Amino acid sequence: MVLPVDSDQRVELRFSREEAGAAELQGVIDEVIAELDDSSSESAKLAREAGLDPGELGDADVSVAEEAQGVEPVTMIIVAVAGSFGGEVAKTLWREVIWPRVKRRLGVAAVGPEEDS
Repeated sequence: MVLPVDSDQRVELRFSREEAGAAELQGVIDEVIAELDDSSSESAKLAREAGLDPGELGDADVSVAEEAQGVEPVTMIIVAVAGSFGGEVAKTLWREVIWPRVKRRLGVAAVGPEEDS
């Protein structure tokens, strides 16, 4: 089953900052997104396994930022995923395609658990 594509939408996923900073995360994410154009790449394979069409993810714009929050500031990692697809596709892209590669390259403690939205 291929998840449907709909209008441009931006989804923000929030994590506590752990071992990886925004620049490190962005580097891995950029590699993953670039690979989606190659149907034989690991990223394209992961996308297909997750029910996504890699060809429809080519316009994905994924950016990472750090933000301090709270009285005793805690640094948060904000991953923004935008493209011509909906929020569920954006979340699936992160969880099933991007996160496995980030975890392998930067470790399971690259970021903390995802905060509830």
